[in-house]
Amino acid sequence: MGHAGNTNVWESGESVDRRTQLADIVTQIAAERGLDHVSVREVASAAGVSIGAVQHHFRSKDALLLAAFQRYADTLGDRIRAMDQSGKPRDVVRKLLLELLPLDGPRSTETRMFIAFAARAIVTPELAHVYHEGLGQLRTVVTHLVELAQQSGDAVTHVSADTLARTLLAVADGATLQTVTSPDEGAVTHAVAEIDAALGFVFPGY
Repeated sequence: MGHAGNTNVWESGESVDRRTQLADIVTQIAAERGLDHVSVREVASAAGVSIGAVQHHFRSKDALLLAAFQRYADTLGDRIRAMDQSGKPRDVVRKLLLELLPLDGPRSTETRMFIAFAARAIVTPELAHVYHEGLGQLRTVVTHLVELAQQSGDAVTHVSADTLARTLLAVADGATLQTVTSPDEGAVTHAVAEIDAALGFVFPGY
């Protein structure tokens, strides 16, 4: 199960980014058992290292959580920047929104972790900053694509591009939450259909 096998994360040598590996362990624990089970001691045990080795990089649980959430935001941002953004704006927006869904094992783990962190961000300003910074960057990309579609006549123009982008991301958020919490085996199919329906309102004629 994830990193729970007490594998020493230092074994692969000095070139390994130890902070990143510890952040990944936090992500795994948070996704599998929830944030309440994240602690310096638990991370050290899962990593197969001493508590002192973890505290050398992260002095507290809050520091571990912040690093893991930032790691998630950076990873998602890298994936989105690496996406092929050629083609119609509507098609690019669809690919971007589907990237947010838990369509495979790794993304399911990320999504469960994200939901846990988003809830904690309500009472943790540092986590809230990471959340809103990442969301803002994502919204900027979607807004730009919607603006391009409006200029070419492929998107509705009676609503601002910013509002349309916020709406699409809200639908994706809701679909994502339903997918990871629903016992329905067809939840992913429903989530994709919901996103396509929202895209149909923004980009009529497709």
